[in-house]
This record gives sequence, C-alpha cells and structure tokens, in this order.
Amino acid sequence: MQHIYAKENNHWVTLTLPPAEEPIHNGASVTWGDAGTIFTPAFWRARYWMDIDLGGLTKKTYKLGHSLQEETVACLLGGYGITAESSMAYLERFKELDIFSKEKISQDDIWEILQTPLLISGSKQRYRFWKNKGIYIHAVLTTHKNRLKKLEYFKGDPKEFREELMQMKGIGIKTASWITRNWLDTNSIAVIDIHIHRALQLLGMNAPLPNSDSKYLQSETYFIDLANAINTSVNFFDILVWDYMRKFNGLALKRLNQKGLALPQIV
Repeated sequence: MQHIYAKENNHWVTLTLPPAEEPIHNGASVTWGDAGTIFTPAFWRARYWMDIDLGGLTKKTYKLGHSLQEETVACLLGGYGITAESSMAYLERFKELDIFSKEKISQDDIWEILQTPLLISGSKQRYRFWKNKGIYIHAVLTTHKNRLKKLEYFKGDPKEFREELMQMKGIGIKTASWITRNWLDTNSIAVIDIHIHRALQLLGMNAPLPNSDSKYLQSETYFIDLANAINTSVNFFDILVWDYMRKFNGLALKRLNQKGLALPQIV
C-alpha cells in the first residue's frame, strides 16, 4: 500500500492508496502508479486529497456569472488561445460597463469593448478573436436572452441542458459542457480541453482527440471513469487536473514526446 501524509488542523492525517502496480479498477490496463510520480492516477488522487479534500483549495462554487447569461458570456470569452486571465479581465469589463442589464446593445458596442486593450498580467492586451467571439456574445445578449432566462431554472438531465446550449450560435460541445458543469454543478459532464486530453494520454488511456462531438463524448467517458475509479468528484477533479496541467504544460509536452505520442492539435 501507499501512504501519503499531510497536516490538517495541526494533526497528521493519512491517505492510503493501493500499490502502484494495482489496476485502478478491475480489468483496467492503467495502474495506480507511484503517488510521488507526476501524472499518475495516484499522483492525481493525492493532489485531490491535499488540495480539495483537506480544504487547501476550498470547495467554493466555480460559477463565473450571477445569471446564466453571464455564465454563458464568461465561458464564451474563454477557450483555446485565450488565457484565463484575459477572459476574466474582459468579463469584469463587461460587468463594469453594466452590459448585462442593458435593454439594447449593438454588435459594434461589443466589438469596441473587445478591441479595447486592458491591463492583463502587467501589460496592455487586446482580446484575441474579438470579431467571431463578439458575434456570439452579442447573440447571447440579444437573440438568446429569453431562452437563457428560461434555462436558468432548469432541473432536468444536464445532458439535455447541454444540448439546448449547443443550439445557440458559437456554442460547441466543449463550451456547452463548461457552462453546464459550472451552472448545474454536475458530475455527469466534464470539460475536456487540450490539457485534460494530455493528462489522459500521459496515463496511457486511449482517449480520442475531442475534435468532433462523438470523440468529445468518448474522451469525456474516459475522464469520468477515471475520476470515479480514483474516488474523486468529476466537477472538481477536472478543474484540478486542468490547473496542474496548465502549470506543468512544458513538462507534459516533454513527457508526451518521450512516449513517442504525436502532439495533438488544439480543437
């Protein structure tokens, strides 16, 4: 067995994990690995225990908006090629300008906001992909406004909620999953981006690159199965993995090269 020790309220506590060579569940080809070796299932379980179970990383809500409309805009502002710092800065700018309470807002108004540089991480930066994202955000603030108000109190299957979101222009399965995970606080959906996919690759899981809806759903199943197998909550586990993979991106790419795995293209 593997034993991990940490301090909680000035007392030593222990997490006991299966031996490194033991499969994560019956019939699995992936073993727990060593908890001290980065990117193994044991490593992820230990980090989850220390960062989340012990409260070092408080289990607060990860909602980004006060309404579903705000949440949708927040998630549209994020995504490939856009840092979390940039998307959050522009979300705050939208709030400062009281955009979400305006009865009428023009497409040009949205484009002007996104083209105005903001101070982000110490330097003035303009939002990337301002034109296309501006079109989608404008639709959320106008065309889809009433639809989102109705969805705000949705109580059904999270996957049906995700499908509803995907009917809106510019919202693909990853963005819809992100909104759904955040708004409904569900464990039946995961946000599979390039960092999560790389984590699955490094575990030796044959998850397909999520560059289509069907492949996204396959990779999502792999991730949810992993989370369940190592006794973590899907909704917090994908945030934890995303955060660490982002921090260790260079090392992750190096390990993928060492394994002879083709580096996947971003979707």
